[in-house]
Amino acid sequence: MTLTLHKFGPCWGLSDPSPFCVKLESFLIINNIPYKVGGYDAKAILSKAPKKKVPFVDLENGERIGDSNFVIQRLAKDLAINMDETLTKEQAAISHAYRRMLDENLYFSLLYSRWCEDTGWNVIKPIFFSDMPPVIGGFITGLIRKNVKKVVYGQGTGRHSRNEIYAMANRDLDALSVLLGEDQWFFGASQPTLLDLTCHAYVINIIRPPIENAIKKHTLTLNKLCDHAERLQTQIYDKN
Repeated sequence: MTLTLHKFGPCWGLSDPSPFCVKLESFLIINNIPYKVGGYDAKAILSKAPKKKVPFVDLENGERIGDSNFVIQRLAKDLAINMDETLTKEQAAISHAYRRMLDENLYFSLLYSRWCEDTGWNVIKPIFFSDMPPVIGGFITGLIRKNVKKVVYGQGTGRHSRNEIYAMANRDLDALSVLLGEDQWFFGASQPTLLDLTCHAYVINIIRPPIENAIKKHTLTLNKLCDHAERLQTQIYDKN
């Protein structure tokens, strides 16, 4: 089975600037699932996306599946893959809760740092919108940024102060660091689990991009967590 992965594309030396896209692509690579990457065109691709966002995949049978977690669940079922098979029920439950913490909480702090803060916006704007027409490009990018701010506010994160948002993110990262401890992989597993892939996708997207903020500064003090992210980056991407 060869599927087509739709994502943003390489950026900052990473396979993608989106943690969701990195997580899904890591799952494909580490489980030796053949795939090809579809070309990215913002207007065209989002009109095709089942959830109106990336990543999503097209299966060989023409079926289209959106959302990184739903794609992983479907592929794991169809291909009999269980990356958490060595975990106890309690560990699997903890893994589930931590992955939700990353996707539903830390993500929005990361989104805030990139789109709502000028220091982040000044870095991502030329990367994501370099092909905008010169006459109306500024208006369009401003409108897109405004809509992202509304999403962050509507979710709740944007209702807090900058210091409160970064403090929440750093507590999430501290919790991850404590859970990892001195182990190579979470729960002392002999090989990466789903939480390892998810953690890597977020941490590497914090420490690698040239965006300076309190989240990155704090994450870089969590040496074991950074080592974990760089180790998976090497194992999955730098050797492929």
